[in-house]
Amino acid sequence: MESIVAELVERIKSKETFLEKEQAMSSFFSNLNKKIAHRAFCKLDDELTDEWKKKGSKIDRKSQRKVTFLFGEVDNVKDIFFLFCYTIR
Repeated sequence: MESIVAELVERIKSKETFLEKEQAMSSFFSNLNKKIAHRAFCKLDDELTDEWKKKGSKIDRKSQRKVTFLFGEVDNVKDIFFLFCYTIR
């Protein structure tokens, strides 16, 4: 958290006018939100991947898509599973 605050302070200090400072802050928070959303999607996908693997599924392919939020687009890569169905005879 301290590194985020320090980076923001440095960006604000590096700008001359109030408008430049505001634009730098807006850009900073937009990028921060994108990073947080991307990490959350990756963590969620990892948890779901573990669940599906425990059920005997295997990853068939990876799917990449962009999800658009108010703060911008976030790239999301998720695993698409091929579910193995076991039958008892």
